[in-house]
Amino acid sequence: MIYELSGTVGVLPFDLTLRELLIMAESKLKVSWLQTSAIVSMILNVNRDPKNKPVPLDYFSPYKQKEKIINDTKSAFSAMREVFCKGKNNGARRKSR
Repeated sequence: MIYELSGTVGVLPFDLTLRELLIMAESKLKVSWLQTSAIVSMILNVNRDPKNKPVPLDYFSPYKQKEKIINDTKSAFSAMREVFCKGKNNGARRKSR
């Protein structure tokens, strides 16, 4: 795995840790996707109908997906309950003996 990552990044792995190689490889993949997104969006925008809106770069990049922000407090708490309380009683209190 270390040699695969060093081959992706293009450096010798001798003085680097696995964590450093993972960070470098992920950064290289992000840059590659940014370049690919730029080319694809440019081709699409040049050939699009002038009546349509231009397509942004972020549309094609998997690293630039926008996160859904929950502004409603009730929805936020229900989302947190789903994530953190899976398999539990979902807030039901135990009866004391």
